[in-house]
Parts: sequence; C-alpha cells; structure tokens
Amino acid sequence: KKQDFSFNQVHGPSTTQYAMFTSTAHPLISCFIEGFNCTILAYRQTSSGKLFTMTDVDLNADSSDPGNDMGIIPRAVSTIFSHARQLKEERGTAWNYSIKKSFIEIYNEDLIDF
Repeated sequence: KKQDFSFNQVHGPSTTQYAMFTSTAHPLISCFIEGFNCTILAYRQTSSGKLFTMTDVDLNADSSDPGNDMGIIPRAVSTIFSHARQLKEERGTAWNYSIKKSFIEIYNEDLIDF
C-alpha cells in the first residue's frame, strides 16, 4: 500500500550542526519563550547520526559559533536561557519563568529518557 508523508524540512549529510540548529530549533525558541510547547523530532535509520545531531556537546564551545559541532539540544538550551535572562532583566519581577525539558530516544520501541 502506498503511503504519503510530509515533512517540514529534510537535511542532507553535509548540513552543519549550526545550519541544522538555525533552520530547525532557533525559529521555535521565540514561541517557546512566549509559552508555547515545541517539539523537534529527528527520524532516520539506526546509526545515521541523529543522536550526534541532537546532543553532541563541547562544554567549552560557544553555542553561537557556527564552526563547532555542538548539537541542537545544547545550542537550544543555551539560547533559551540567554533569552530568558534578557527578558528577566527587561521586565523585572513582572516576568517569571519555569522551564521543563524532556529528551527521549525511541530505540526498538523502547523509550529512553535522558
């Protein structure tokens, strides 16, 4: 049976970590800061680089540096907290925030929560 699927974005193997972040997660961060729930889903066959794309972290790296291999999650977390601090400074006590996260891997129909 033929099935059709639609995707918001598809990226090739030469896409950098920074390009992946700026095209997928970064546009969602403003929505997230304003209180919307956001999800980023990486789907592909086993050992194709999803975990690297989502989680690779260099603790000494600058998340705004396009030349490092920092993944989507650490870049997003850094950007979210940077925006949150900026809004807190601008709005003072009129703006409070609480951030909850969930990073889940599905492998062979098992859920692994990071």
